[in-house]
Amino acid sequence: MGFVGIASAALAWAAVQELRGLSLLDQSHIVSTLDLDQWELAVGKANELHLGTLIAAAIAVLAWLSRVVENTPRLGGGEPAASPRASIMWWFVPVASQIKPYQIVADVWRRLSSSPAELRVSVVRAWWILWVVGGLVDYVILWLPAPTSLADARFELEGDALALGMQAVAGVLLVAIVREVERRADLRANLRAEAMDGSSQPLGRLQPEVPAAEA
Repeated sequence: MGFVGIASAALAWAAVQELRGLSLLDQSHIVSTLDLDQWELAVGKANELHLGTLIAAAIAVLAWLSRVVENTPRLGGGEPAASPRASIMWWFVPVASQIKPYQIVADVWRRLSSSPAELRVSVVRAWWILWVVGGLVDYVILWLPAPTSLADARFELEGDALALGMQAVAGVLLVAIVREVERRADLRANLRAEAMDGSSQPLGRLQPEVPAAEA
């Protein structure tokens, strides 16, 4: 998930650039045209970078999720709530895209768990809340009227920085989620190989009871 890590860093950098703009609105000192031009250039480049890396990260995440969903049954996790194809398509369905991807990730997280403690989806929930709320804040700021005062401009910059920061943290959590799911999948794959050799217990003994519905 290198692309996700890079995208998170790019989002954080874009947030820093937005916060830099707040210092330019400080009425205690005069800001030169050169300072403004340099800041606008930095913001433009930061936005280009984070948009480009987000696209690459999105492709990587969709490919990963589809593969995990496909592999879950053969790893003894039972039948996932969505098919590999549906795990991709739900991201592009209006309204449902704000709920279903989280449910799909939480479902495989639980299905690949090997103990009751691993059934908890707190980190998955935190990731999704930060990602969705950050996106909503960004959407609201985008549709606000053009600022007509310093207060309006500060509010817009602060909102942009908040949205970018939340999504950057969400990206870090997603990296942690991917690594943990891969660890669980590797554990099950190794146990499956050992079971085929007759040297370990069946994989079914690893499977805690997965809740029928998302809490």
